[in-house]
Amino acid sequence: MTIIKRGLGVTAGFVAAVAGCSVATDGSESVARTGDELRGGCHEGTRFYVPDANPGAKAQIQDLKRHHQKADAKLIESMIETPSAVWLTQGTPKEVKKQAQKIAKDARAKQTTPVFVAYNIPFRDCAQFSAGGATSKQAYFDWIDGVAAGIGQSDAVVILEPDSIGIIPWYNPFADRDTWEPDPNKLEWCQPAEADAATAATDRFEMLAYAVDALKANPNTKVYMDGTHNGWLGSGDVADRLLQANGAAADGFFMNASNYQDDARLEKYGTWIAKCMWFADPASGSWGAGHAEWCASQYSPASPGDFSSWALSDQ
Repeated sequence: MTIIKRGLGVTAGFVAAVAGCSVATDGSESVARTGDELRGGCHEGTRFYVPDANPGAKAQIQDLKRHHQKADAKLIESMIETPSAVWLTQGTPKEVKKQAQKIAKDARAKQTTPVFVAYNIPFRDCAQFSAGGATSKQAYFDWIDGVAAGIGQSDAVVILEPDSIGIIPWYNPFADRDTWEPDPNKLEWCQPAEADAATAATDRFEMLAYAVDALKANPNTKVYMDGTHNGWLGSGDVADRLLQANGAAADGFFMNASNYQDDARLEKYGTWIAKCMWFADPASGSWGAGHAEWCASQYSPASPGDFSSWALSDQ
């Protein structure tokens, strides 16, 4: 997974690989960041939390050793000793608070930073393989409040709702923001019958915006939002969605959470999103305010399958 951190200027995004805590500008020049600058997130010396191993993994290790397959046993031991995220996917507000609190406490005791994945938004994954989520907007607000309360003052990184920007129920990209008039010819494919077509998209943005504010109220929590990946939405479309979802208040966005795009493409794609967010943000003073659809992307003027053409979108 690749993460883009918010920078201080138009071109100042930072690309970070969470597991290795490596940070670079535009994918090339290595830079040092102090703990104060990136408190609660990825900074030099950060050690990320290693969750308790699945009992099945431990049993498999013992079985391999009994059968004298020590090399394979060591490989699995290495896997369970590698930092990984803790997924929060269900439960009542009280239950998820307790779960996050327990992990945060354990991480503090080990002097590590936990990475949480908050994954409980209504109509998540549009009722596909990862179907589920809270049953209403208010239920989601309450659940996120539970997550935030559980983390409290602890250092933490939150990966907020994978696919939530890429798959939005009843969404019409670049619709008239004043009227939100649905155009059947432009609506995206996710159209669940159980969702209110008139409010589902705006509800999604409202829930994400609330989650960012609730989690960022904790001083040592870093929040990253869904940035999809370069084989999916155009960078201008993602920038537009992030701006509507309070993305400017988050610490950045993540990409490639469940895909296999290469780093070179992701770094360009993420940089385009970050620049487009500034360009299209009415608060930036840019002449492109409100028009993320004017941003170049991997689809235009670049050709998505020809990486050598991506310099056209850089220009």
